Amino acid sequence: MNIVIRTDASVQIGSGHVMRCLMLAEELREVGGNIIFICREEAGNLRRFIENKGYPVKMIRHEIPHNDPNFDLQKADAEATLNIINEIDAEIDWLIVDHYSLDEDWESRIRPRVNRLMVIDDLANRRHECDILLDQNFHVEPEMRYASLVPETCIKLLGPRYLLLRKEFIAEKRRLKPRDGTIRQIMIFYGGSDPTDETMKALRAVQELPLSSIQVDFIVGQANTHKNEIRRICNDVPNFHYHCQIDNMAWFMAHSDLSLGAGGITMWERCYLGVPTIATVVADNQSDSTSAVAAMGALWNMGWHANVTEQHLADMINRAIRSPQELIEMSKKALHLMDNDNDRQRNRVVEELIRRSRA
Repeated sequence: MNIVIRTDASVQIGSGHVMRCLMLAEELREVGGNIIFICREEAGNLRRFIENKGYPVKMIRHEIPHNDPNFDLQKADAEATLNIINEIDAEIDWLIVDHYSLDEDWESRIRPRVNRLMVIDDLANRRHECDILLDQNFHVEPEMRYASLVPETCIKLLGPRYLLLRKEFIAEKRRLKPRDGTIRQIMIFYGGSDPTDETMKALRAVQELPLSSIQVDFIVGQANTHKNEIRRICNDVPNFHYHCQIDNMAWFMAHSDLSLGAGGITMWERCYLGVPTIATVVADNQSDSTSAVAAMGALWNMGWHANVTEQHLADMINRAIRSPQELIEMSKKALHLMDNDNDRQRNRVVEELIRRSRA
């Protein structure tokens, strides 16, 4: 299969879209997929990171005029994408798009040039012209969210059972032992770029707590603008450990007894491994899903980031330390929520892409 993936990363939008597309690309490559990424050249893009994973990256380089009310972003992006696709000189079996700024307008311009089109979304706030739609988030009535937003023939892959996971997560899940509620290791990760600076907030919170016997791992992405300051502070505290742009996230999650993080894609990864979590909502699209997971008892939701203080975080960490049984129950509910098969050999999304290709 020849597959083109259109997605972006930047300081503003973070790295989540690219990271979940890389997870999908990894499994598609294992079944013979030839994958090319198309990304816009913005500050904080992950071109080198993607290339280091072994995938060609074609860049869209024209600037977006912010003061031109007549500029059509989707038309310009579609034209640039089509120019790149035409240079590939091969039949495109699948175009996969993971981008909040693109909808059916963009997709209808691209669709005549590709055999099939898949959209990854979790906002349910715009129409799509696609063959498959993937939304990994948990919602009470997932089918209703997209009832009028996709064609009737579109296959909808909805819910955490379709979570895109790297194989390292599946491997760690098989080795996972029941948690005993005792906190020996805390993991702090708020996304690759952390534009709202939650990592520094959490760092200041744990500095004020008597945690000398607990290892605290601070994980940041290359696009985090405060990474040097975070590294400097960690170097001065024996039990604080700094990690940048890691490749073994699953290991850290599996070995952590408590996690502080955002309510995005990594929330589902933490749930998959049953990590007790104190979550902060750092983007509008995280609010509903984070609240839904909290209502199931699978994490503690701090709410909107602007309302979360260092003291709030410190109080919640203290509560976690004092409440081992609550953490045990939280872990069990997170694992139950994911409804994942430990022994699955292939991602369900990949299975559907292969099945649809053969239809």
